[in-house]
Amino acid sequence: MESRKILICEDEEKFAKGLRRQIETFFLGKKEEIQFCYLQNGAAFEKQLLLQDVSDEEGFDLIFMDICLGDLDGIELIDRYRNKKEKKTPVIFVSSMEDRVLDGYEVNAFAFLYKRNYEEKLEKHLERFWKEYGCLAKMTIKNSEGLKLLDYRDVYSIEADGRKTLVHTLKDAFSDERAVGAFVQELPRERFQEVYKCVYVNVEHISRIDTDTLKLDNAQTVPVSRRKRKAVMDAVMQYVSGM
Repeated sequence: MESRKILICEDEEKFAKGLRRQIETFFLGKKEEIQFCYLQNGAAFEKQLLLQDVSDEEGFDLIFMDICLGDLDGIELIDRYRNKKEKKTPVIFVSSMEDRVLDGYEVNAFAFLYKRNYEEKLEKHLERFWKEYGCLAKMTIKNSEGLKLLDYRDVYSIEADGRKTLVHTLKDAFSDERAVGAFVQELPRERFQEVYKCVYVNVEHISRIDTDTLKLDNAQTVPVSRRKRKAVMDAVMQYVSGM
């Protein structure tokens, strides 16, 4: 049986217990065990994960984070955690502060759930997490060297390269023998959006959208067509909030 390590940082203990029960139910249905870590406020998160100069072993597979945590802000804590640990751990914000969705997007949230109705969409996001961070989340690269499998979440952008396709990850680029039009037919369209002619980006890695460019979280700047800009923004918002 597979095992996952999940962190819940939430200052309402009763709410945290209900959230934990639903998470356990979902993963038991997938025949996976869960190791939970519960932190009751932002100060505990800061002390355990940011101030102590120790490793958190293999890290967490998924983090559930409140935003209003006393004197500390959950989004700011996640931003510091990412910078200190250099981890891209998926984070689901669960908050009553519905006006902070865009702030969650700035730190590459996996999803944003509203406390008032989180039960309605929790399973949907857990299902997406299970698919994207499990064996189903693979992209196949075909070229003269054979086949290579990449996790979808590790791909930043895809573009035409003559009659072939070039796939960019954080540090590498891989050539696929297929034309980009044929290649993208196999991609999950909720994750990859065409932002310019024959240029596709992974919406998970978009950190900023300007008038005619967008920036990825590896500091890469990509042109965005004004005609496609609204569709890209809508795709990012849908991906983050699950609306």
